[in-house]
Amino acid sequence: QLQQRDPSFSWQSLKHRMAHVFGALQVAWSWRAPLQIRPYVSDNLFQTMMYWIDLYIASRCRNVTENARILRIDLANVTSDKHYDAITVRMFASSIDYTIGDDGKLLSGHKSRVRTYSEYWTWIRGTARRGQSRGDTACPNCGAALRLGMAGTCEYCRVKVTAGEFDWVLSRIEQDDSYSG
Repeated sequence: QLQQRDPSFSWQSLKHRMAHVFGALQVAWSWRAPLQIRPYVSDNLFQTMMYWIDLYIASRCRNVTENARILRIDLANVTSDKHYDAITVRMFASSIDYTIGDDGKLLSGHKSRVRTYSEYWTWIRGTARRGQSRGDTACPNCGAALRLGMAGTCEYCRVKVTAGEFDWVLSRIEQDDSYSG
């Protein structure tokens, strides 16, 4: 139905965006730098990430993912309502995953053992939006280099970029054991 409403929708371009956001998320998470991922996530997911990153900062540690790579992306669900289209995928990936103290001490995990996992990632886009997913890092409204503040608005034109009005944004990440479809 989504493809019928939007014949220019491309699964390949969406997967390309997913891969770009996946890579950006790994870096932002590992370095406790949430503004790097702000252009690609919804307000709720950003607040959740901020909560955990603030907790890591207060605990004087950080969770690190290295050599993260996507192994496979499977379509899990597609829904639409009056305001949003939503696509949930099961993201199969691998990475080195550990937690390190600010003093460099290993607190948990392993610095050389690759961990394979899967998560359910839900992406949303406004139902009025049409076309392929963008792969660049320019503001979709004014074309300036995409620089966002905490509120998810472009520093130049002040339009809100993270609400799904312009492109697919990551709205939710669920672990295998909590995803209910």
